[in-house]
Amino acid sequence: MGLHVPIQRYYILLRAEAACAILAAVRQDSFYFSTLGKFPKDYLTLYNTSFGNSLRKRPLLQQFVTKSGEVNRRYQRARFLHYYDELVDEPENIPWESWS
Repeated sequence: MGLHVPIQRYYILLRAEAACAILAAVRQDSFYFSTLGKFPKDYLTLYNTSFGNSLRKRPLLQQFVTKSGEVNRRYQRARFLHYYDELVDEPENIPWESWS
């Protein structure tokens, strides 16, 4: 006996669109000094399949919703705040070797 859950293509497409948009933003930040293109889909490899073609037309892959460098800036801020909390609470337990 098993649980059967119907999978609807729309919800898979919606989640794939969000995941691809995030990946494209991260890649845009990684190629900060060399631009691969103006659109998120320029930073992705979308194959010529019905799913890939549908994904290519989704709104989040038509233009970036964040500025270039924004994802990296927020990551660095979160990282700083994480280590700051550790520094305030228990400075003797911080692995200083990993602060590179």
